[in-house]
Amino acid sequence: MITLAFGIELLMIRTIQCPLPLDPSLVGTIRSYNEAVQAVIDAGWDARTCNKNKLHALTYKTIHDRLPRLQSSLVQSARDMASASLKLAKKKNWSCRKPVKKPMSSIRYNQRTFTPFLESGTISISTIDGRKRYPLVVPDYFKKYRLTAVNAIVLKAKKDRIIAFLNIELPDPAVNEHPIAFLGVDRGINNAVVALDNTFYSSNHVKAVKCRYQHLRQSLQSKGTRRCRRKLKALAGRERRFMTGENYRIAAWLVAKPFDCIVLEDLKGIKTNSKK
Repeated sequence: MITLAFGIELLMIRTIQCPLPLDPSLVGTIRSYNEAVQAVIDAGWDARTCNKNKLHALTYKTIHDRLPRLQSSLVQSARDMASASLKLAKKKNWSCRKPVKKPMSSIRYNQRTFTPFLESGTISISTIDGRKRYPLVVPDYFKKYRLTAVNAIVLKAKKDRIIAFLNIELPDPAVNEHPIAFLGVDRGINNAVVALDNTFYSSNHVKAVKCRYQHLRQSLQSKGTRRCRRKLKALAGRERRFMTGENYRIAAWLVAKPFDCIVLEDLKGIKTNSKK
């Protein structure tokens, strides 16, 4: 197992997909949950607020009377999801369209509304018909891990089944406290990573992609139409996801090397200390 220098601690959290049966109780819960989210969004939009306490005072009793079969914790979880949508609208000074929650869009459970039994392969979930237990099929890839805790779950309805996205915390890897073989790593521009074992990770592909995005951004910014602005937002997210994936590939390439400890150069303060 690799130990990173400078005392960096990485929390291993993975999201795994587990199919659940298309139970009418789950389908009804998803519909009621999304109806509650939309009701909170409507109230918060009219009051121009995304504060959870204010939204709770405005909507909790009304939603509880309107949807009596929806558990209180699910009502609060729906309020939190609506608050997150309203925060995005507030950042735009409420000049955007009002958020809309579709009846069968995904819903989020908090830790008070589900109980996983990973050893027995079942999960207990709050529904409009009370607590129900369903079989939990963990993918074979994750069976090699000793799964410890489930932080949250998201339910998404498909045509013939419901998918549960489990946010699972994996056990911390064993740390080598007395490393012997060290690998120094230099980060650059022409080559993203240069290791002291005379190997490097080329940045030609990354530079080509970033140049292509830069040229496209300049072309869209020069036009300045509404459609171009929407395209620019989409490009920003696409480029960010590309770089995230590239960073993961570089990290995997480094970790696969036969060394006990990876030492990275400390680049803090390089901008303030440079003359130019």
